[in-house]
Amino acid sequence: SFSTVNLIIHNLLYLLDPGYYEEEIGPESMNAKTKDCSMNEPIGRLFMEQKYCGVCLLDQPIRCRHCSYCQKCVLTFDHHCFFLGNCIGEKNRPIFFTYITMKACEAAVFLIFAWKLKSAYLSLSWPIFCVSVGSLGILAIAFFNLTYLIGFHLFLMFKNLTTWEYFSWKKISYLKEFNYSEGSPFSTSVGSNLKKYWFPNGQKHFLWKPYRFLPKEQTSLIYIGDKLENSKETSTNSGK
Repeated sequence: SFSTVNLIIHNLLYLLDPGYYEEEIGPESMNAKTKDCSMNEPIGRLFMEQKYCGVCLLDQPIRCRHCSYCQKCVLTFDHHCFFLGNCIGEKNRPIFFTYITMKACEAAVFLIFAWKLKSAYLSLSWPIFCVSVGSLGILAIAFFNLTYLIGFHLFLMFKNLTTWEYFSWKKISYLKEFNYSEGSPFSTSVGSNLKKYWFPNGQKHFLWKPYRFLPKEQTSLIYIGDKLENSKETSTNSGK
């Protein structure tokens, strides 16, 4: 039944690793990724800001975020789900989407079954009738909320975005330079986005890099040691 399957998936989401990151990326690999991002001079230059987690004591890969509830860094962080008691990240996003879809189907089955028995409600006593109708109202609200959540995560899936990126675009160092209306810089094609969403274990973790670069005239930022400099000024000074 739907309830049994949902209970199993719920426990899996609670117990499984969402994509905790525990290894430090060395300076060489960070420099290599920065080099990859800045090679496309005709399109534009982009320098990715390296983030260091002072709690986990490691360099975070791009799209990784520290969860203050789990007290761990999560790869391709989406959100922390209080209902499940775990983070949703790179490794358990497919299971989470399956879970909310199954929950919506379960709610729909109960609503259809209740609608077929609507004539029986008239024979119930007034208190039981009120409790039954109230329960169905709560179930209907849950169904529409789950339907909205499914649609929202389908949108994120097709666009190669996470919930955190969608709501905090202007606050995220690797996204705030980009125009939100142009979509995620990590998005390539719908097929590729779906593959990366549903099959995250082809490698240890994704080394994300943007496939869309900033225009030449737009200012991007680069960290040189501990000093933050403007990339235009840097390129101007290097040309002298």
